[in-house]
Amino acid sequence: MRIISQFIIATTVAVLAILVMPITAKANAVNECITGRGDVAIRGCSKIIKTGKVGGKKISQVNLTASYLSRAFAYLAKGARKQALADYNTAVKLSPKLPLVYLKRGNFWRAGRKIKKSIADYSTAIKLDSKYYQAYSKRGISYILIKQNKRGIKDFTTAIKLQPKLSAAYFNRAVAYRKIGQAKKAISDYTRAIRVNKNYKGAYYNRGAIYAKSKQFKKAIVDFSSLIKLSPKSYIAYYSRANAYSLDGQTNKAISDYTKVIKLNPRNTDAYRNRASAYLKKGKHTAAIIDLTKAVKAAPRNFSYRRELANAYFLGGNFKNAKIVWNQACSLVPKNIVKAFQQQYTKLGFYKSKIDGVCGPAMVSAFQKCLQTNCKY
Repeated sequence: MRIISQFIIATTVAVLAILVMPITAKANAVNECITGRGDVAIRGCSKIIKTGKVGGKKISQVNLTASYLSRAFAYLAKGARKQALADYNTAVKLSPKLPLVYLKRGNFWRAGRKIKKSIADYSTAIKLDSKYYQAYSKRGISYILIKQNKRGIKDFTTAIKLQPKLSAAYFNRAVAYRKIGQAKKAISDYTRAIRVNKNYKGAYYNRGAIYAKSKQFKKAIVDFSSLIKLSPKSYIAYYSRANAYSLDGQTNKAISDYTKVIKLNPRNTDAYRNRASAYLKKGKHTAAIIDLTKAVKAAPRNFSYRRELANAYFLGGNFKNAKIVWNQACSLVPKNIVKAFQQQYTKLGFYKSKIDGVCGPAMVSAFQKCLQTNCKY
């Protein structure tokens, strides 16, 4: 039976196809090693490794190497990193001139946060094959992880020259550009990633986040809407669009999206808080109080939620509850920032008493005056 060795390198999913042949009863080990998962894959690959044969015929050293790589991936899927590393090391010894073995071991090192070791292996792969665009792309990621963003950009640029349709390289170069403050270049690369792969969720999200940060809210809304079409059950996508709607003055749409977030993830207390803020913009104090009460109940030690609940009570005219909740809130303020609060109010001309505690009447009075002038408290 003729055995054909074929390596298929997948850049996004670590799948290695080996020993492509008609699957007969004699080739069950091959089938398990190629397509199996977990223990099944380990069993199939182990049979090949132990006997060194398939269908009664001895396999080549390259195919044996492939079996070790495939078994290593199966071990990783089970969290057995020690066994996986042993197989990767064996694969390197068997085929020291094969760039793929260094790429795979480099991925292993990077996943284990051994970044320098991953860079060394990716570099070896590149020395063996200067046109190995996957190795450039992977090494670029490692450089980003150790904050060597310019080196990362250089590697991604090389990968793109070698493979112009590598969407991941555009995406990761955009990440590096953003980290060094080059937002326009980041947007350009996210756009290129989307052109190559119109379903690139991460690119829509990251580009939308940059637009939102630069106050281009309508563009951000378009990107988050695209993300929602791709992931209709992503509460993060709805939450991001809700924030953009709110900042763009589209309060009703923001409320609708925050409501969707809460349905998808009832534990997202920030969605309650932000929807409450939107309700306050519309003068719906009771609705805001209900939402903030839920947020406080879910996170009773959160100072901001209680502070904003006090705000809602105050704006609704319930000064008694405003004072009570504010006292509760300020009692949660860490001591190291109490002084900062007092200094802020003093600067605004609201805080007069130097001996009054952060929860005392002078502070409550300062809080009320602060609210009346829409200051940032």
